[in-house]
Amino acid sequence: MRSIRIKAYTNYDKYVSVGAWTKIGLNNTDTNDQGTFDAANNHFVAPVDGTYLFGATLLYKTTPAPGRACAGGSC
Repeated sequence: MRSIRIKAYTNYDKYVSVGAWTKIGLNNTDTNDQGTFDAANNHFVAPVDGTYLFGATLLYKTTPAPGRACAGGSC
């Protein structure tokens, strides 16, 4: 059996409030060789029993508090 390769990502901004747990859906794939990830439903199905390793990279941006002034792109 070939190794399973998936590269999934979001193409939208998701607001996450401080101190809250939030699920962030992955709605697109660049790589999904064996069709094991369903981006429309955020669902991975392992084709065989075993141990799978998942990794993630997160990019975030902050929103300034209301009334706070920002200059030169930094707050």
